[in-house]
Amino acid sequence: MLRVFVASAFVILKVAFSTEAMAVTNDCPGDVYVDGAALVVEPTGSDDTENLQCAVDSASRQALKAVRLEAGDYYIDQLLISNFEGSIEGKSIGTTRLRLSRRQLDCPKEDFETIIAPITVKGGDTVFRYMTIDASAGPCFRGDFWSILLYTQQSCSSRVAFGAVDRVRVIGDRSSGSVGITAVSQPACAAIGNGALGTFRVNRVALESVGVGVRTSKVGVAQVDINFSDFTEVGTGIQIFNANQSTSIVSNRIEYNTGPTTGAPMGIFVDTTEAWAPEENRTVIHQNALAQGTFDDSSRAVVLSNSTIEADHSAVITRNVFQLKSNSRSANNGVVITDTDNVTIVDNRFLGSANYSIYVDSPTWFQNRRNTEGTVINRNDFTDIVPRTAADIFLGGGTSLSLVGPQAAAIKDSGADNFIAESTAQADVQSDVPDFSPSGDSSGAFDDGDSDALSGFEQ
Repeated sequence: MLRVFVASAFVILKVAFSTEAMAVTNDCPGDVYVDGAALVVEPTGSDDTENLQCAVDSASRQALKAVRLEAGDYYIDQLLISNFEGSIEGKSIGTTRLRLSRRQLDCPKEDFETIIAPITVKGGDTVFRYMTIDASAGPCFRGDFWSILLYTQQSCSSRVAFGAVDRVRVIGDRSSGSVGITAVSQPACAAIGNGALGTFRVNRVALESVGVGVRTSKVGVAQVDINFSDFTEVGTGIQIFNANQSTSIVSNRIEYNTGPTTGAPMGIFVDTTEAWAPEENRTVIHQNALAQGTFDDSSRAVVLSNSTIEADHSAVITRNVFQLKSNSRSANNGVVITDTDNVTIVDNRFLGSANYSIYVDSPTWFQNRRNTEGTVINRNDFTDIVPRTAADIFLGGGTSLSLVGPQAAAIKDSGADNFIAESTAQADVQSDVPDFSPSGDSSGAFDDGDSDALSGFEQ
């Protein structure tokens, strides 16, 4: 009997001490309160920076998994979120809004790799969800380079940075140097081989009025997923630079060349631009709908390139729909592959007009000029595209060992040892066709009725 009493007393004491240890404390201002194991922030109607910063810092310190924002407008200057592992979530996209203050950041004017953001996440595993982040007031002066939301590593020695942006609307100020969401290594760390590790996810996000929608640059074969998201009024949809990551870009709607840009507008752009760039990368581009905006003369839907080093980039482009535009003053292309071997381009559909729907070559002006080998092009649909050069597919003089399967495409082949299936029509193209480099009104751009690329987007 005594043993039972002692054991019961021990259990009661253990529960009491555990409950006390788990008690959530709140040392933040009065607009922050405790709700279970979460901290909740209410809007003040004025500057909410201190309240939000305090809540996130306190949650991180206590290992809490949630900071919740009530409905309303939150006005903030700059937030730094360090090693927080949990969610920062509002009530809904339509009712919770983070409004970024005007002209509060000292942003660089020339170097886009210098990372400045009103909301910076370093390390940890932070998820933003169920809110609108509105930077339309312009935290920087126009022409500056900055990101609305930045995820990066703590330091060159503390490299792991997980994160996600889930069901969030991100609004920019239409400045050409702006990026909606950035998940990258710190440049100085990446240059010595100590870039950012960890997975990152963009899911069902609406990005608008920015120069670039999403930019990523992670290493260590980091998994990056960009899925079911909507890009409107953007210059370029997605950029991946100097990365060693496994990127899945699936079921997005990207209306590129419909907003501001500092360079050539593109739907998706993957490249190595530095001598220290990783030597391996992987990208899957599947079941997306990409629509070009204006008749810009340097617009491309997808560009896979190795302009600086010879990286082993494994890439698959399948079941996408491309709505392209080209006229006598423009040389816009659909899919452009340069100095990138073994790319698979299968089961895509091309609509509208283009210089070439698919362009493969190794340009003479690249630092890393070599043959582009092993491209596989098969079962694509060119029925509703008008090629302005009389060729749907261009294999330049810098290509070799490519395979073009039967798909009723008109082809210009200037490469060596490429295999063209007999049932594929050869184009009657003059030998002086310009060697275009990869460098774009979008209303009604998507044909919603007949593409698998669009099914599932509304899920």
